Formats: sequence, structure tokens, C-alpha cells
Amino acid sequence: MWAFSAIAEFVDNSQDAGATVVKINLKTRQQEGLDTFLFSFEDNGKGMSGDELHRMISFGHCSKKATAEYVPIGRYGNGFKSGSMRLGNDALALTCDGTTMSVGFLSQTFLKDIGATEVLVPMASWDCATRTRVYGEFCPKEPNSQGTDFNLENILKYSCCTTEADLFSEFSSILQNPVPGKHGPGRGTKIIVFNLKTAQDVLYYQDTDMLPKKPTTNVRRSSTAGTVADDLGLVDNTVSEDGDAENDNSDNDGSSGTEEPVASHLEFDVSVKNDIQLVPSVRHAVPGMESSLPPLYYSLRAYMSFLFLHPAMQIYIRDVRVKLKKFEHSLYRPLIYNYATRKDTLVNIPVTIGLARKVWQNGVMLYHGGRLIVSYMRIGIQLDSSSRGRGVVVIADVPHLQPTHNKQEFVSDQNYTKFLGSLKKYLIRYWSTIIPQGQLSKFRQEMEEEMDTDRHQWVICTKCLKFRNLTYHPGDDVKEWTCSMNEDNEGTHSCEEPEDTIKLFRSRVSGDEAERAKIKQLETSFAEKDARHTRLMEKKMAKLRELEARGLAQELGLSITACVQALVKHGDDVRSARKELLQSSKGKGSTTDPHEAQRQHLKRRTSARQASRRLKELQAWTSSSEAEKEASDEADEVRESAERKKRKRIKKEAAKPQQNESEEEQDDEEEQAEEEEEEE
Repeated sequence: MWAFSAIAEFVDNSQDAGATVVKINLKTRQQEGLDTFLFSFEDNGKGMSGDELHRMISFGHCSKKATAEYVPIGRYGNGFKSGSMRLGNDALALTCDGTTMSVGFLSQTFLKDIGATEVLVPMASWDCATRTRVYGEFCPKEPNSQGTDFNLENILKYSCCTTEADLFSEFSSILQNPVPGKHGPGRGTKIIVFNLKTAQDVLYYQDTDMLPKKPTTNVRRSSTAGTVADDLGLVDNTVSEDGDAENDNSDNDGSSGTEEPVASHLEFDVSVKNDIQLVPSVRHAVPGMESSLPPLYYSLRAYMSFLFLHPAMQIYIRDVRVKLKKFEHSLYRPLIYNYATRKDTLVNIPVTIGLARKVWQNGVMLYHGGRLIVSYMRIGIQLDSSSRGRGVVVIADVPHLQPTHNKQEFVSDQNYTKFLGSLKKYLIRYWSTIIPQGQLSKFRQEMEEEMDTDRHQWVICTKCLKFRNLTYHPGDDVKEWTCSMNEDNEGTHSCEEPEDTIKLFRSRVSGDEAERAKIKQLETSFAEKDARHTRLMEKKMAKLRELEARGLAQELGLSITACVQALVKHGDDVRSARKELLQSSKGKGSTTDPHEAQRQHLKRRTSARQASRRLKELQAWTSSSEAEKEASDEADEVRESAERKKRKRIKKEAAKPQQNESEEEQDDEEEQAEEEEEEE
């Protein structure tokens, strides 16, 4: 799993929980005299009770239900587990629902140390007002031999919080989240992942399934020897002695102590301020983009800015707000095509196509329920070696397609294949409509000049999270912009008004008959090409059917025509056709010879070998090119012509042995004339 995909799983859960603010951080903590990094994720959603937290940590369980107003993004119940275990070996989940504070601990370090043979998850809960322990079915009050709480004892022993006061300190930021219209403690969820994966681990285990097995929360020490490394499918992220070498990354947010943070081994480049970026060794390689990789493939800030098509919350990375964006706002001369599909009812899916300013920014951007699934996927003419389709971006939200469990691609079914086929046609139509033939360089230059002079600026209101199109730049010093701050006379000044949309390009030649004829001719040529391919395939199938019919006719002693009709009736299924032919010829006659069955069996085996040999000959013939076939036919004609001349000459010599020279010359002239006619 991609590291940013694991973080996106947390963001999906926050949006499903109704959060309006998400905070993502890389922090440091003291461990054995050194500052090590840990990953922190926090939201102000509705939070969870102890039972709900247990269900979230349980594998394969999902309590989210779709309503008429909102369809949840998560559906498999593995987001927290797969995301946290992808980033590190240990994860601490803290949540508050306004009544109780609960904590769950999913730790590979803990399981290995106790030699567990199953996944055990310690849990504990407190009352928000009195901060007294709350016990229940999933947080039992079962003291150990020393009389202390075994669940809480292991959480404090193996987690980044060594005391109960440290846990309350982490809860304090959640309790301070304001609840609209209510007084009392705040709500939300915080996830802390530590013992982070190293770059070496990511490269080694990038194709490994990292999902743990189902946990048990009623924790007891296991007397069974062994480890759970194989059960979890995870690795031991112990920092080697070489990994504790000198590190020049001194300006990191939240760093403390006199020693430098141990970060040279991480998959994240912590030296970049206000962002979380992947180190070059673990960045994804995109075909065709080796020299200029899009930022969203290695920058978490760039990825989060385009993650949602319709943002519903503010995202902060290392205490700096992410500037949310839309791909369509940066397109030049956009057009919209409508794709019709049927999912219970007829649904029209708008497909936005436009030109990006940078040529390497091209491909398909597919969303599902407003969540980015596929980015910069090249299709159709964009895969050719020519310059056609370069710089064109296709954007669509496809609720009728099924994403995979990691939300990084779609299931390749019939609907997906059909939709991609339509996108290829839209791409060709857009390119032939917008780009003048043979003037691509000139068009690109005009596009750059026009985009440089365009003063329109897209901004998002920090209050209603709606995009507004301004005719001026609000200034870099404006950190929080709202609709009421709009200075345009004809612009939107209220958050109640709908979101601004892009202005579609109106082609000056869109009404020209010549342009329409050009597009129609292009579509007709593709249709004729498909028809020719279909006829060729039908011809090959007819040859193969005739060969199968000959084998059946020889085997059963029937006519070839009857065998061909039987194969056509059963869709070229030889077994079904043979069965029907045997039944139809069953009453025609029988024999009392005891060896007849054996002879028929040997005959069928011989026919099967001959049919197999003929099938191979036909496949070899169909795989040859048309030029080779024509050359073979021409050679056969030359050989037949030579044989005819030879036979004619022998016949004449036998009939007239005493022919004089004049007659021979006359015959030679006639033969020469015949040769010239044959050559013509």
C-alpha cells in the first residue's frame, strides 16, 4: 500500500464521522536518549464510544450506512488497521464521544514481546467528567497477579504514553474541540503511529499484504511460545547501528532535546517544512513521467489538496492549512461530455476535458463519491508516440464503478472497460475540435500567452468550503478568506449562494458545417475500421468452423453441411454439436459386429488427430500476413501456368513429330502471344 493511501484512509474515516478539521503532524519523542519521530492524526468528528472503538479495531467490520444525504467512503472496515500498520509497527487510537474517553492499542512490539499467538488489543475507558475508569464487555476489570489493570498496564508499558497523565494530556486536545450548540467536553479522534516504517522496509515489503488478522480485546497473557510476525505480515523496524548516524535535519517542527532526530532511515523526508514528502527512493514511478513526476505522487500537501472533489473539511499538515483545489479550475478551454449509464436508473455522468498548462500533466483523473481514486492514467491516443492527446486532462466522478479495497484503482469489469472506451472517443473528439491540424506549437504558444494575461483567481471560502472565481488576486497575506470578503461587484458575497462553476469553451468553428463534417468523418472512419476487423474475424471463424465440420463429418459419416449447421446452432461448441449429430443419426442403422465399437473408437481418435493438425495449420495460416498469402497465391499461379505450357508442348510434339520449321516458328509465336496475355 502507498503511504499516502494509508493516510487517506484516516481522512476518509474523519469525513464519514462528520469532521470539519483534520490535523496531520510528524512529531518527535524521547526514546533511549534520542528524539524519534511519530505520526499524529487528529480530527473533530463525532468520536466513538468504547464499543464503537472495539468495532473499528475489529477486522472486516463496518457499521457505516448510506443515507439519502450522504454515502460513506469507507465500506470494508479495514481502513484504520491497514493504514496504521502500513505506516508503523505500533498505533494508539484515542477517541472521545462527549461522555467517555477510550483508548485502543494495536501493537506489533507488544505482541512479539509477550509471544502471542493471536492478535490482542488492550483497551481502556474513562468518564470524561470525573476521569474515573469505566469497565465493560471490551474493557474488563481483570487484575493481574500484582493486582493492577492488565490492559492499562500494557498500554503504558509499550506505547508512547508511559503514564496515565500522558494519556490525559493527549486527550486534552480532543476535549478542547468545540461542539456546535452544546456545552461540555469536545469530541474527536486521535491516532498516533510510532516505530515508523523505514525506507528499506517499504522497498522490501511494497508488494506484501500488510493486513493483520482479527484481534481479541479481552487481553490475557498467552503461555504459547512463538511470535506473531508471520501472522501480522509485518517487519521489525528496529533501527540499526548504521541508521543512528549523523543527521543534518535540524529544523523540524516539534523537535526537542539536544540530539538530532533519527530520520535518515524513514520513508518521509522530514527536512521539508510544512509538508510531509516521500524520500526519492520510495517514490512511485509513473510510466512516461520519469523526468517530471507530479507533486501529488510524493507530496502529501499536494495529494490532500486534490483528494476530494467537493471538500467538506479543512486539512492542516504540520500546523499549516492545505489550500484545497480542483483540477478543472486550472484547465484551458474545458468542455463537458455526458456519459449515459444505467445503475438501477439512467444516470448521466459529466466528463470534463481540458488542456493543462504543462504538457506532462495529462491523463484521466477518476473520482468515486467525490474521492480521488485514479490520477494521471493515460489512455487512447495519449499512449501513442505522437504528440496527440498530450497535455489533455479528463476528469469524472464515477459512482457506477467499483473501487478496490485500497481505493487506488477500480475493479476491471465490464462497466469499467465500457467507460474507458467512451473516454477514448471523447478524447479524440476533443483533440480534433480544439487543436488546429498541424499548428500544435503555435496553439501552445497562444495558450501560454492567454493564460498569463488571465487575472481570474479561484479561492475557497474557509467558512462554507465553496469555490469562488475572482477577477483579482486576494493577496498572499490573506490566510482566511470568506465569501463576505469578495470585492467583485457581480461576484458572490454570501455563503448561501451555490458554488461557482467553470466557464465552458465556446469554439468559434463549432457551428461550421466543415468542422462538423470533419468530426463525423473521423467517427465514420473508426466505425469502418471496426467493421473491417469484424468481417475479418468472421471470415477466420468460418474457416475454423469448416475445419471442425470436416472432422465431424469424417468421424460420424455425415455431410459437411449438416455438421456446419450443427456448429452454428450451438455457437461453435464441438461437444454439443457432436452430441446432437449422434442423436439425429442414432436410428439410421446399427451393427452386430463385436469389434465395431473398437474400430469406431480408433477412427474417432484418428479424426481427432487430423482435426488437431488441421487446426494448427489453419492457425498458422491465419497468423500469416496478407502479403505472404498473396505471394503464395501468385507463386501457385506461376507454377500452374508453367505446367500447362509443358503439357501442351509435349502433346503437340507427340501428335506432329514431322512438323516443319515454319510451323514451329508459328507455334512459338502463338505461345509467346499467350504468355504476354497471361502476364497482362
